[in-house]
Amino acid sequence: MTEKFTRNWDKIAVINIIILFVSLVLTIHNLHLVNQANILTEKNLELQNILSNFTSVISAEPEVGFLYSNTFDNVSNLITVSHYGHLKVSLKIITPHYGRISIEIKNFTEDSADMLNPNMKNQTTVSYVWEDEKYEDVVVPGLNSLTADLELKATTYPNPSKLPDEGEKIQFPIGHLLLEAKLYDVQTNKTLTKEFYAQIAVIIMVPWS
Repeated sequence: MTEKFTRNWDKIAVINIIILFVSLVLTIHNLHLVNQANILTEKNLELQNILSNFTSVISAEPEVGFLYSNTFDNVSNLITVSHYGHLKVSLKIITPHYGRISIEIKNFTEDSADMLNPNMKNQTTVSYVWEDEKYEDVVVPGLNSLTADLELKATTYPNPSKLPDEGEKIQFPIGHLLLEAKLYDVQTNKTLTKEFYAQIAVIIMVPWS
């Protein structure tokens, strides 16, 4: 009887040891999971803090803007040409908040003195076709990749001695357009600006008299 009791006690002891060992393993595993969860929570809070506090960035890469002749006037050897066309600008915007991006036209600088009438120096104008339809778009938190398509018009005064024969085309750059991208942050009510230049070229078809 004593021997049987001893064997049963030994079995109970072994079972208890196994239960304690399993409990210890599960406890260690749970502690490891809790520690990992705490680390992930800290990293997530750090990331959220970074995302909510980093400085916004604007990058603008314009293509050459080509404007095509629409009307061609020749009065007393003063040739005036109106042009219409598009300027595409690749925008990369990084911002922590929702906002709005817009592009303003600042001024235009001539740099094609030979092709333009020297008597009308600095008289070339470049602007939006419709000022109330200037480029605007919405941005979201994070990286925004946008393409702005600006509809432009220009008035030029070509040098008559540089134009080709009637019925032929000529293409040449006329200068650089200074633009300003404005990023408005709806959460902070702050505006970030970025100035950039775009080269503008015209294509003129000389009409038949």
